[in-house]
Amino acid sequence: MIDKEICLALFIDKYNVNNHYYILKKFKNINELDDFTSKFNDYEELRKYFEVDISEYLMDNRKIVSENETKNKKFKGRISAFYYNSRKEMEFVEIKYQKRKVVRDYLLLNNQNDAVSFMKKVIDIALEKLNKKPLLKRDKVYYYINILDKYNYHVSEEEKKYLYEYFTYPSDKNYNNIIVIMKTNVRRQFKLKEEKKTNEALEQSLEEVVIDDDADEFLKYNSNSDEDLFLYHDIDEIDKYSNRFRRK
Repeated sequence: MIDKEICLALFIDKYNVNNHYYILKKFKNINELDDFTSKFNDYEELRKYFEVDISEYLMDNRKIVSENETKNKKFKGRISAFYYNSRKEMEFVEIKYQKRKVVRDYLLLNNQNDAVSFMKKVIDIALEKLNKKPLLKRDKVYYYINILDKYNYHVSEEEKKYLYEYFTYPSDKNYNNIIVIMKTNVRRQFKLKEEKKTNEALEQSLEEVVIDDDADEFLKYNSNSDEDLFLYHDIDEIDKYSNRFRRK
């Protein structure tokens, strides 16, 4: 899960070119962003919320706006959310609305089958994009890890080995190795998730067990330790409630 400062910004360039943007609001992390944008039904409502700021910025940057207008429709910028990765590069994230839910954590999906299906789609899109880019293998692996991290999926050292093999030779066999290990990891995490839920439920049930005072006192007389008996009770009580003085 992304735990970095997230910026909500208006981008003047049609394809989110870094140079021309205006930050509308900053958030400490992705959860704060989601809490804010989830109050709006859709993109139009969100844009209306920032209408004054956007209008002022567009007026001040009329030349840039004019350069990015399309032939049939004027382009007035778009609101996008982004953060800076460990290489100080801009990474964009989907914006969550009431009418459009966004998966941030694959473990929050209904079951492991849904999670596997979702992560396979993410992987397929990531590999397709990276295969088209003229990058070094280590850079492709870096960007792949960064993409999956957005969904709280952490790539293991074992998976990195298969990724290097795939980016060296993107065959069906190497692709299937990546998918198999992903399925194994997802199922393992769901198993751990279920075990955690079971343990938490057990702990809660134990906390709800109450032993009344009388039962607690009675249990103390069942001790085989004379030291415990004399610690908790006087001689008359011991004689009355135990067989300490009647033992052979």
